[in-house]
Amino acid sequence: MKNYLLFIAIGLIIFTASFNAYKAYSVLPKETEMLTAIQLRLQNDSPILLIEKSSLFDTDITVVLFEQEERNSFALFKSNRLNDKLKLSLVQPTIQEDQRMLFKTNNGNYIIFTSPLFEPIHSISFTNRSKKKYSFYVKPITPSSKNIYITKNTVPRNLHDSMLENMQFFSENGASITN
Repeated sequence: MKNYLLFIAIGLIIFTASFNAYKAYSVLPKETEMLTAIQLRLQNDSPILLIEKSSLFDTDITVVLFEQEERNSFALFKSNRLNDKLKLSLVQPTIQEDQRMLFKTNNGNYIIFTSPLFEPIHSISFTNRSKKKYSFYVKPITPSSKNIYITKNTVPRNLHDSMLENMQFFSENGASITN
């Protein structure tokens, strides 16, 4: 009898977790559905114009660049393999000139940042509080984005947003880039 109750309890837990995951991923991977989800999150009735949509490397993330009220912005969607639907994970209502963040994917963490610099950025580096230096190659987050970058490889999970404050930028030939 105890084994029977244990089996039912485990089954209910698995069913509840699966149902919640299925319900959270409710956006169809169509442009209109994605833009509607963004508009609902922003709680703004102004029309949204899609600039570009692309996948991040081999992760479960789709990047959407869009324009609303003459401001460029971006959103990140996570995909679910069970029901082939998306979940809106992040919306940046405005792309600020100097914005840095860590973003978690199914393949690890990445650094996403914007740059006010006009010269293309090839790599970044920064030092944590214990003076350990980190360096990463970067690329534009989408082919047409000129000032939004992402690390090409995953970054250690122990990094925090506060560590990104003293980030340095480098060109393809290794020269430091400054404002």
